[in-house]
Amino acid sequence: MTATRHLYLALHADADRENGDLTATGRRQAVLLGRALRRAGVEALFHGPLPRAEQTAHLAD
Repeated sequence: MTATRHLYLALHADADRENGDLTATGRRQAVLLGRALRRAGVEALFHGPLPRAEQTAHLAD
């Protein structure tokens, strides 16, 4: 029997150009991303070191 694995890649959500934090739109995008990933059965999230990537991952979790 073979196990199938899927890799989903996503960019960080919309971020403010000046400070790098997520905008209100970006926070909403991250929440919606999280819902979609849960429906897909995703069990783990990994993110890059930038604050906007971390914020996206935490809101999507």
